[in-house]
Amino acid sequence: MPCGQFEANASFFATGVLACNLFKLLDRRALPGGYRRARSGTVRHRLYRVAGRAARTGRPLVLYRAS
Repeated sequence: MPCGQFEANASFFATGVLACNLFKLLDRRALPGGYRRARSGTVRHRLYRVAGRAARTGRPLVLYRAS
């Protein structure tokens, strides 16, 4: 348990359940078929941590992917 208070622990676990449910929704609705059996850590490392370089040259911020 992260805390000694019941209400704080309940909100901690409710946040975890919400995050799990949102990931399952993302998995079923938006991800390609190759990610169907992937765990959340795998998806996070493959999709969210895209290596690149952010640049602003007189226009909005642009992310250039590393090749």
